[in-house]
Amino acid sequence: MHSLTHWDHLFALFVFIAYPVLARINFPALAKRVRESGEPAKIQAYVQTILTTLCFALILLGLWFWLQRDWQSLGIRPAPLQQTVYGLVICIAVLGFTVLQFRAMQREEMAKLAASLGDLATLMPRTEREQVWFRLVSSNAGISEELLYRGFLIWYFSQLVDVWWAAGIAVLVFTFAHSYQGIKQVPGLLYISSVLVVLYLVSGSLLLPILFHAVYDMLQGFYIARLLGNPEPASG
Repeated sequence: MHSLTHWDHLFALFVFIAYPVLARINFPALAKRVRESGEPAKIQAYVQTILTTLCFALILLGLWFWLQRDWQSLGIRPAPLQQTVYGLVICIAVLGFTVLQFRAMQREEMAKLAASLGDLATLMPRTEREQVWFRLVSSNAGISEELLYRGFLIWYFSQLVDVWWAAGIAVLVFTFAHSYQGIKQVPGLLYISSVLVVLYLVSGSLLLPILFHAVYDMLQGFYIARLLGNPEPASG
C-alpha cells in the first residue's frame, strides 16, 4: 500500500504548500497591477495561471509514467454507466442550483456578494475578450486541478490513511490552496471542493469532476461579470 517515494513528497510539498503560500503573498500585488493596467495585465494573469497549473499537471503525468504506475490509480479511467448516471445527477443538481441562485439574487444580495469578493473581483472577466480567456482558464482548471487535487492528492493520502480521510484532507488542501481569494470565499471553497470529491468517489473517474469543474468556473465567471457590470469590450 505504501508506495510513496521522495518524489511524491517533494511534489506535494511544492504544489500544495509552497506554491499556495507564494500565491497568497503575491495576490494583492497582482490585483493592484490589474487595477492599474486593466485588460492586458488581467489576460497576462490568466495566461500565467494556465501555464503554471498545466506545468504541474504535466510534471505529475511525467512522474506517473517514469515510475510506471497504474493510470487508473490517478483516476484516469472510464466510469461504469450506473456510477456515471449518479454523478450526472449530482452535476445537474449542483449546477442548476448555482444558476438559480445567481438568477434569483436581489439587488442587496448582489451588492453583498460583490463586496465579499474583495481583490478577487479585480481578476474576474469583464469584457468579451476576458471572458474568452477566462473560459480557457476554467477548462484548464477542470483538467489540471482535478488531476492534482482529486487524482493525485486523494491517491497520495490514501497511501497513509483510509480513503475517506484522504478525501477529507483533499478538501482542506484544495481550500487552503485557494485561500488567497480571501477569507470570505472559504465556505464556498469548502463546498465546491466537497462536491468535486464526492463526484470523484461516486463515479470512480476524473471525467465528471473535470467537466463539472470547468462548467462551474465558467458559470461563475459569466454571472459574476454580469453582477459587477460588464464594460464595453476593449478595442483590438
